Amino acid sequence: MTYTTTIGEATSYFMQTLQQIEKTGEVEQLVELFSNDAELTNLAMLEPLKGKEGARQF
Repeated sequence: MTYTTTIGEATSYFMQTLQQIEKTGEVEQLVELFSNDAELTNLAMLEPLKGKEGARQF
């Protein structure tokens, strides 16, 4: 099955998920948005965090 999502729908879902995390502290719904080869970084990090575990840590 293929899902088609607009950028607006994806952005809205992402924002709703972040708001839910702020309320509950539960990150798994957001972690599931990342692939196993995702890389997450910011200016304070020397090396990117990778995959779902990296998303969980981030």
